[in-house]
Order: sequence, then C-alpha cells, then structure tokens
Amino acid sequence: LARAVLLAALLDHPDSRVTFPSSDERAVLADIASEKYRGLIGDEQVWGFIDGCKLNVVRSGDQDIQNAHHSGWLKRQVGNNVILFDVTGRIRWYNVNLLGNTHDSAATLPLYSHLRTCNPVEKILADKAFADVSGMLPLNKTRLEATDNGPALVSLRQSVEHGMRIFQEPGTLKMKLCHDPVKRQELLQLSCLLNNFKTVHDKNQISSTFVGNMSDALLEMEFEHICYANEQAQQENRLLAPFQQGLEVMLRNEITKRGLNF
Repeated sequence: LARAVLLAALLDHPDSRVTFPSSDERAVLADIASEKYRGLIGDEQVWGFIDGCKLNVVRSGDQDIQNAHHSGWLKRQVGNNVILFDVTGRIRWYNVNLLGNTHDSAATLPLYSHLRTCNPVEKILADKAFADVSGMLPLNKTRLEATDNGPALVSLRQSVEHGMRIFQEPGTLKMKLCHDPVKRQELLQLSCLLNNFKTVHDKNQISSTFVGNMSDALLEMEFEHICYANEQAQQENRLLAPFQQGLEVMLRNEITKRGLNF
C-alpha cells in the first residue's frame, strides 16, 4: 500500500514525472553537452542517451513464461528495460518490464514513432543495436570512422552506464524481481520516478559531469532561456512542460551553489 501511495504521488509531481523534452529544452540540453564535448555540433548535437538494462527475475512455474524471459546471451531469466536519460541525469522516456527476449530496438518502436513526428535536430546517442532513424545517433564502426568526434561520442555514450547504475540504486532492483508482472511494473516505474525527483533536488554522477561542467556564462544564458520559455507559457495560459520547470530548478540550484548573482 505504501508503495502504491508513493507511486501515485510521484506520478503527479512535476519534478519526478517522465516527459519527453520540448524543443526549448532539447536545445538547452544539447548546449550543455557541447560545453563539455566542444565538437558536438550540427548533426552531432546530443541531448540524451539510451540503452537497455536486463534485470534478473524469479523463474516462473509456467514454461511459456520461462521461455519468454530466458536470455540466451546471459543464460538466465531476465526482464528487459529500455531507458532514455538526458544530460542532466533525468529519465525522459522508458519502456520497462519487458520480456527478457525483447530486443532493445523493438522496445524502442514507440519512441521512434514520436521522433519521426517531431523530427528533432538534437540527437539521442545509442549503440548499434538501435535504429538509425530521425533523432537517433547510433554508434557503429562506419559512423565512428567518418567523424572527428569519435572519442567524444564514445566518452559521452558511457554516461548511460552511470544512468543504469543510478536506476538500480533501490536495493530491490539488485535482487531477483518477482514473477508477478503487475508488481514488477510498479517497482520499476517507481525507480524511474525516484531517480528524477532525486536528480532535480540533489545531483548524481551525470548531472555533476554535465551541469557541473557548465561555464558561468553558459549557465546564465541557459537559465535565462528556460525561464523566458516558462514565462511565455504562463502568459499564454499553457500548461508548462513539467521538466522545463525541473530544468529551471536544477540550473537555479547550480547558480546558488556557485554563489552567483544573475
């Protein structure tokens, strides 16, 4: 019951809710990434990174369910979870509690559809398991050989590994998950929401790497940018994108931490 109450509260909280970033936000996030990796401009602007995370599940007594959760590569019973992080360490899209034999790219089909609709300039960094569609930047040997930014892209891609460790911080995710799909879904979703709430109000390894690396000048410019976008939305009586508010909070906290006065 306590878990269900917490889940309901976090689902309705703007600092924990998982939403895809607006165009204003993607531009800010890409600027934050390019501050650390200077060559990532144009077609190689990156605002986030995505990967799959396989978690152990308790073996079901049902043979069909056992087969569906069996990973031939890992040789054990797992559930797959595909998670998209932005460069501040927040989760912006997820598809969790999937069967263990679900391929990462198949799990990402709903996101591909959304990307084709909004056709973003800024990209999501991924490995070669993901499709090369609008808004995605999957790294493969051909792409890495064709760019001068190969080392920067590989280094940036490592950030998703930090994200996956943060996602698994609740101790229950390091144990075998129960075979009840409803309970698993609740637990995995709660972990995503808790990650976002903690990241907005504290920090994690990703936010320390990227937000903490921002110059004072860029921090001032992007803070003004996102504050202006929020003010415009309020004047037009539009519901603010929850994560635009979250980004404003994160940048304001960084300004306070540095003792700046903008």
